[in-house]
Amino acid sequence: MIVGAFHAPDAERNLRVFSRKFDLPLCTTANGCFTQVFARGTQPPIDEGWALEADLDLQWAHAIAPGAKLVLVEASSNN
Repeated sequence: MIVGAFHAPDAERNLRVFSRKFDLPLCTTANGCFTQVFARGTQPPIDEGWALEADLDLQWAHAIAPGAKLVLVEASSNN
């Protein structure tokens, strides 16, 4: 589980690009490997800086443990 601040709208797409680039198994919502949820039940605002951080966290977690299921929990703030 990775907890990030704000919404990373392209997290799954960026994880797919990373996986293909480094010949890792695809990790998608469709295959049950990736889940993106909102901590408070509604989509938090987008923040590109925090989105980049969430993307990097997901990508390297997948590189370290390519068979793990990844859950990105998005909080509505960085507090």
